[in-house]
Formats: sequence, C-alpha cells, structure tokens
Amino acid sequence: MPVDVLDRYVAKFPIYALGTLPANGVVFAGGGGRMKSGIMNGLSVHRFDGSSFSSGDESTCFKFEDVPVAIAVCKTEKIVATAVGEQCRFYRCEPSGSWSLILEKELGHKVSCLDFSPDGSLLYAATEEGPIGVYSYPAMKQLYSFDRHRKGVHDLQACGEFVISASRDRKTFLWSSTDGTMLQQLESPLKEKFGRLCHIRTCRRIPHAPVTTLAVAEATPSQGSFVSIWTSEDSSLNARQSKQRNVPLAVSPMSSMRVLREPITCLRVAGAGDLLAAASAEGHIVLLKLLRGPKTGLEKVWTTESFIPSWNFPLHTLPVTAIDFSGPGDFLFSASADSSISALATNAVPTTELVTLIGVIGVLLTFLIGLLVNL
Repeated sequence: MPVDVLDRYVAKFPIYALGTLPANGVVFAGGGGRMKSGIMNGLSVHRFDGSSFSSGDESTCFKFEDVPVAIAVCKTEKIVATAVGEQCRFYRCEPSGSWSLILEKELGHKVSCLDFSPDGSLLYAATEEGPIGVYSYPAMKQLYSFDRHRKGVHDLQACGEFVISASRDRKTFLWSSTDGTMLQQLESPLKEKFGRLCHIRTCRRIPHAPVTTLAVAEATPSQGSFVSIWTSEDSSLNARQSKQRNVPLAVSPMSSMRVLREPITCLRVAGAGDLLAAASAEGHIVLLKLLRGPKTGLEKVWTTESFIPSWNFPLHTLPVTAIDFSGPGDFLFSASADSSISALATNAVPTTELVTLIGVIGVLLTFLIGLLVNL
C-alpha cells in the first residue's frame, strides 16, 4: 500500500547509522568509504519541525576520510559519538545551536557499534573482531572488556544494569554493565521449528514495564522475520540482583509474531514503550503495538508490505539500515543505503482494521481482474 510520508530527505551519501536528538533533531552518517568513488563520507545533523527536514544553513555536516558506521547519542548532554575506522569522534551542540568537535579517541580496533549508558557516564564500543570495550566518559579510560563474542558485533544496547549484544557468531548475550559478567545467552525459540540457521538479529529492552521485558527480532532462512516478547518471571529480579544471587537473568519467550517476509535489519522501541518499529532488507517498515496485560504480545498496526507481494510499495529502494523514534514516539525516522531518510507520523498511520480492509479489497480486485481476463 502507498505510504503517506511527512517528508523525505536525500543525502549526498549512503546512510548506515541514524539517531534522534531532543526537540526532533536527527543525526545520520554514512558514505562511500576510502575508495575513490566520488561519494563523500560524512555526518549530518538536521532539525525536523514536524513536517519537513531543515536544509542549507540550518543543517550541519562534517566530512571524514573514511565511512562512519555507527552513532551513539548522549541525550542528557546533547553529545553525538561516531565511529570512523578505529577512532571515535565526539561532537557537542553549543548554546548557539552550532555543533563542534570536542574529542577524538583512538581505540585500536575497528568499531562496529556504539552506545552510551542511560546516564551518559559510560560508552560501549563494539568491534568487528568481537570484543566490546567499556569506557568512562568523558575521560575515555577503558574500564573492562566483554570478550564472549567471536565475530563482529552488529547490535548493542546499554540498558542500565545490563547490556544486550548480538554478533555475527549468531550469539546474543545479556551481561552486567558493572563488570561484564555474563548473565544469560538468548537462544532462538524458532530453531526447533525452522532449523539451526534461525538467529537473533537484534534485541531491545522495552521501557516502563513492571518486569524486565525484551523485544527480540529473529530471522529465518525461508519464513521471514519474527519479533518475540521475552519477560522475566520475577518483577524484583534485575541484573544486579541476579549477580548477587549468582543466577542468570531469568527472561524467557512469551509470544512471537511474524512481522516481515524479508530479513529484518533493525528494531527500535519508542520512549513510551508501547510502540515498536522494524525494518527489512527490502526497504519495508512495520509498526507494532505492545499489548500489555496477563498475556503480553504484539499487534501489527501498519506496514508497507502488501497482502499481495506484487503490490508492495517499500518506503526505501535499498535495505533500511537504521530507524529511530523521536522522544516518546510521535515520529519515526528511517534511513537507507539508498541515501534517503523518511519521516512518518506514528499517530497518523492507518489502523489495523483499515489495513485489513485494504488488503481484502485488493484480493477481491485481483480475483475480479482474473475473471475478466479469462472471459
């Protein structure tokens, strides 16, 4: 089905990372790499006023010698960190509204993911080799390293008392943010049904839940992508108490839903915790509503995937590389390797009933067209 997008901005480079700032600011990064392709490498900061992106003098752009592949936003201090090869660079928004480079740090390993702790005191830097370095900020002194991954880490989230990391070694860990103690390895519940090639692609904590609640996105070889809700059995159980009691963080899958026909690339949760978004390698976006209560689950609210594959209208022409909500989730921003960023108002998307009705009408029209052709 067609998508009513508030605005679409086309950058000068393919986009591989995106983050949101207070007051509907958007920061994104990407590029063509070190090869002399003629495509710049850069990081841009734009303002979104609720209907359109800023441009020209209202935007800021920094150029690099290599492609930046990761962004972390410290929203408490309005700091943006980006990874360029083995280096982390930090930018701050000045009172005047301009952005300036305030710190550069060589880490000694090619960085694949970055994330700040919720209070902004720690920076987690995952590498292409697997280890994840934990640094104090702004001193950037390494405190310890989490070394359980054997291949590059492609997803990372610092949740406060624990950290979630997923890697190309098909392993996803929950570990203590205090000292890196491993709390639990998440195993895909779909392996028994679809085979060992199923793996967890990305994982996000759902805020404001009475128990530890995670949204886990999984990809299968031929059955599309699923999002599962995992919860802890005891509301008093968190990572710190788990460590003290010498037991793993008790989270287990409660429900699962097939959300996309293609491999999932990213998953995000809105600040209010009731809305989730996922994206695919074919440029599609899906919005999900979290159903709270005795039986926690998901409801599909809106998607660019049609009931009839030939009628698909993806939001992007190439894989979606990053998505993020603004604040509580009023807007959803998506970025792609096709160099575009789209902005969507989440409170204006069609309801599930309307999406279903459109799908049914589509099926009926296809049936009627088939009858007319055969007459």
